[in-house]
Amino acid sequence: MTKFYHGQLTCIKDLDVSAPEYWAVLTNWVGVMDWLPEDFKKRPAPVTACVLAAGQSATDVPLTRVVTLQIPGEAPQLLRETLIHKDDESHYLRYIIEGIGPGGMRNYLAQQWLDPLDSTRVRVTLSGRFDVSEEMALRSSEDFLRNVYEVLIPGMGDVAKRRRKT
Repeated sequence: MTKFYHGQLTCIKDLDVSAPEYWAVLTNWVGVMDWLPEDFKKRPAPVTACVLAAGQSATDVPLTRVVTLQIPGEAPQLLRETLIHKDDESHYLRYIIEGIGPGGMRNYLAQQWLDPLDSTRVRVTLSGRFDVSEEMALRSSEDFLRNVYEVLIPGMGDVAKRRRKT
């Protein structure tokens, strides 16, 4: 019987954007390419594309996006992330990665919520949990997610600021 190790990570950041501005970016479920660094080498994951799953509408919940990961020299990997709950009033959502994700992660469940600090600032909390079948993979998966979260939250904040100016 395979032994599984359970991991969890939470990242909290205060940003100089309003909760509604950040929420608009976060809930644009196929907007991944908007907040990733343009320089491929600075991306926390080798994402090359993001589209809605066939037959999906941007207003659906559950809502699945298909993210293409391209590690140089390897075949592309398709990652399905499904938004399973979205509360526009309380600015709270949950999503999962279907199947086995990067580094052998499985049973990934993330939740993200926003706490307005005032009318122009927000506290963003992103928490994820997952399972891996090897103890060594636990630390590398936690490090991978930490890097993703550290880019994701400020990247979305930057997109919200740019949109404010247009």
